Amino acid sequence: MERTRTVVGLAGVVALVAALFAVGAAVSSQEDEPVAAPTTVAAGAAFDVEIAEFAFGPADAVVPVGTTVTWTNNDGFDHTIVAANDAFPESPSLGDGATYSFTFTEPGTYPFICGIHPQMRGTIVVEG
Repeated sequence: MERTRTVVGLAGVVALVAALFAVGAAVSSQEDEPVAAPTTVAAGAAFDVEIAEFAFGPADAVVPVGTTVTWTNNDGFDHTIVAANDAFPESPSLGDGATYSFTFTEPGTYPFICGIHPQMRGTIVVEG
């Protein structure tokens, strides 16, 4: 009986160590995943953001003052562009194929979301 408890206890310890190793490996692999750098645009260039699969692509960009950013809905579902703190005008509802453009004239950081699907997020950083 004592030997059975020892074997069961040892098996439990081995299972616990294996589980902790698996959790550690999962966390480690997430930490090793590269974070996408924002897209950078040259002075005087226009910048396009595609809306597809309920995401903005690219979601984050660095652009110079004077850049016109155009969002194009290629998703098949309606979306809107809403800036945090009303930093730029909200777009109308964009059906499939519709576009919305805004020219950034002031340096700053402009986070935005889809007003219909707020899990969709992005940021335009405008440099002077």
